[in-house]
Parts: sequence; C-alpha cells; structure tokens
Amino acid sequence: MSMPVFPDVKPDISCESAINMILTSIAMEELALSHIMNAEGEKLQYVLKHFEESGDKSLAIEKILEVNASISSLLNSVSQNQMLLKNKMEIALNALSNICGKHDCPKHECPEKEPPKPEPPKPEPPKNCIEGFL
Repeated sequence: MSMPVFPDVKPDISCESAINMILTSIAMEELALSHIMNAEGEKLQYVLKHFEESGDKSLAIEKILEVNASISSLLNSVSQNQMLLKNKMEIALNALSNICGKHDCPKHECPEKEPPKPEPPKPEPPKNCIEGFL
C-alpha cells in the first residue's frame, strides 16, 4: 500500500479549494478503512484455513472465537468512524453548495448565477360547450 500524497497548502487557498481538500481527505480515510477491513477478512480466512488443518479442535475453536471477537470490535470501530466521515462529508458538501455569496475568502470568485427562468404562460380555461352553440 502506498502512502498518500498531500498537495502543498498555500496561505491563499480559496474556500472551494479548502472544501475540496477536506473531501479528498475524507476519501483517503475511507480508502484506509477499506484496507483495514480487507486485512481483517484475510485474517479470518487465515484462521479458518488453519482450523481445518488443526488436530486439536477445542483449542482451535477458542482461537476462532477470540479472533472473531477482535474482528467484531474492530469492525464496530470502523463503522463508527464511517458514520463520522459521512457527517463530515455532508457538512463539506453543504458548505460547498452555499459558499457563493456567503464566504469571507478574498480570492474566491463566485460563478455568475443564472437569472430565474420566467414561468410559461398559463393555458386558458376550456370554454363551456354550451357557449359555443349559443
């Protein structure tokens, strides 16, 4: 597994760039958590493979239960961390959608907003059938 590469941070970054960096860091954390979960799966596969080869089944079952408890605890922690990352991501995405006009970053340029489109004319109500014959 390679080490993450972080961009150089300059003091003049925009709000949008800062939020993009936050989103990138969340993605990197998610990637690291996926590697942890994969390693735990491989650990369980290793233990189960050696359980089949073991001669003493009672000792092997104790070890499997130990490993299972360890993996369960770790996956619980990973799950909690993922919930925190999800909340961070929602906050960052919300901030990204609201930065235009609501920021204090001097170098941020707001894209021009499109003017609202006019509503199409409403169709006239149908004429009464009797009026056409009179």
